[in-house]
Amino acid sequence: MNNSRDCRINVAKNACGFTLVEVLLAIAIFGIISGAIFAVFTRSIAVWETARIKANHKEKALFFLMSFEKELKNHIDTGNVQFIVEENKIYFTTLKDTIYNVLYVFDKASGQFYRYRSVYPIPPASVKPVVVLKNVVSCGFSCEYPLLAPGQDAQKNSSLPCMVTVKFSVDDVKTKNNYALSRVISIP
Repeated sequence: MNNSRDCRINVAKNACGFTLVEVLLAIAIFGIISGAIFAVFTRSIAVWETARIKANHKEKALFFLMSFEKELKNHIDTGNVQFIVEENKIYFTTLKDTIYNVLYVFDKASGQFYRYRSVYPIPPASVKPVVVLKNVVSCGFSCEYPLLAPGQDAQKNSSLPCMVTVKFSVDDVKTKNNYALSRVISIP
């Protein structure tokens, strides 16, 4: 009887604790699960950051379009400054708090969109340009002029367009961000 009582005590001692192998196995499983969770978390942070950067770039482009449209709609005809629209540049006079000559130019070599603005009558090319948009791949301006009524003299018709279209595409290789935007702006 004594012998069976000793066996029960030994079995009870073994059943109450963890062996070193069990503890190491639990730590290893916990480490693998923690590593997987950490990898998913860091990847999701990286994806979120990339999406935020892309959204900021597109927001800047949309802000540029809005400010360009506002300047164009505030265009005034001074009589001696022409409204010039070419494929990669546009030149006009606008009124904000004072009268400005404004020139927007797309430089294909640098991939940047520049804005020159000077107080009227100073030509805008004489001032330092401001970069309004970077990583631009292509840009184009076009305009539509009002139709002449039958018998209307082309000389008396204003040289101002009734609509200006701006189209550009941006491709930022660093952030893998590419998009194209366009806007048709009616000039009052």
